[in-house]
Amino acid sequence: MKTPNFFLIALLLLVITSCSKDDEPVVKSKLKELTSFVIKDIEATVDEQLKTVAITLPVGTTVTALKATAEISEKASISPDPTTAIDYSNPVKFTV
Repeated sequence: MKTPNFFLIALLLLVITSCSKDDEPVVKSKLKELTSFVIKDIEATVDEQLKTVAITLPVGTTVTALKATAEISEKASISPDPTTAIDYSNPVKFTV
């Protein structure tokens, strides 16, 4: 009778010690930076402190439906999506 009790106690100790929770909390990034902005292979000047992007395109470039590429902080998102055609004839406000 002592052998089954020993195995039962050993099994109970094994279950109790193997059920510990060691998951580390997920750390969310607070970075919301636009690091690069490119239209027609021309890289814009990004000023994170002033929150501005400036680009000079060749004379005659139609700016009413341009697609851009943007690099942003990891796990961040940008709106509106610069890869869709956007009218840049007036300033465009992006949210990162």
